[in-house]
Amino acid sequence: MNTSTKNPLVLSWFLLILLALIWGSSFILMKRGLVVFSPLEIGALRMSAAFVALLPFAIVHARKIPKSKWKYLLVSGLVGNAIPAVLFPLAQTQLLSSVTGVLNALTPLFTVMVGALFFSQKLKYKQLIGLGVAFFGAGLLSIAKKGGGFGDINAYVLLVVLAAFFYAISLNVIKDKLSEIPSFPIASCAFLTVGIPSLLYLFLGTPFLSHFEEASAVTLQTTVVPSIITVWKSLFYIVILGVIGTAFALIIFNKVIQLNDAVFASTVTYLIPIVAIFWGVVDDEPLQTEHFIGMAMIIFGVFVANRWK
Repeated sequence: MNTSTKNPLVLSWFLLILLALIWGSSFILMKRGLVVFSPLEIGALRMSAAFVALLPFAIVHARKIPKSKWKYLLVSGLVGNAIPAVLFPLAQTQLLSSVTGVLNALTPLFTVMVGALFFSQKLKYKQLIGLGVAFFGAGLLSIAKKGGGFGDINAYVLLVVLAAFFYAISLNVIKDKLSEIPSFPIASCAFLTVGIPSLLYLFLGTPFLSHFEEASAVTLQTTVVPSIITVWKSLFYIVILGVIGTAFALIIFNKVIQLNDAVFASTVTYLIPIVAIFWGVVDDEPLQTEHFIGMAMIIFGVFVANRWK
């Protein structure tokens, strides 16, 4: 293999692993943000940070987007970004971050299913098998107890499933309605549709600023009011989630597709859960055998479904 062929492949793998580390760390960052902020605040802050980071690119590309396509960008902005940005932290108020990270791997399976149901795409028999295996794994995770064994259904699992379903709708809309527009202009301009409302809601519709005021007014750290250092740390984690985990990761993802192809880039689906589980273990999350069985079934189901596209 000559150097000109080898270097792009090495760079592709480096960027893919970097992308998996970034996206796989998103769930532990949300967990850190929840120490201070509510799920709605986290969602609005994440969208606002990504919007500000991508604004220069959006301004450049916006004039090139046909007016007829902006309604689809709004769909992508809402169901592909803003709504899941709230659903994930809301789910993590009652779920382990590692479990949430693995459940996120259902996105490519939902993408296939939504494409078959609403966008006239063919669904193969072995893809149905993969869907069945993965959903059974998700069902196991929904009844796996933190201390081991199985109990009542944890309905918060459904929030992550719903978020993955929304991601799938967005991906299919992009593929079916925006295929002639490059992916980076789509993503950066989609944040134009949700960025300003997110900023306004964050500062006018949530107690976001009051966290800093209350923490600054308290001279002694208490269990009721977090310290000002804790508040700033939580803010830092969510800003990193928005800027690095959303905006910067998007640039990396597009570069991987450019260097290789979309199929290669999709292998990040298998790496993200590994990173999420790693952070869960580091953070002493009480993962039990039942959790690992459910996680393994989801990842295997995704593999089966993607193997026979």
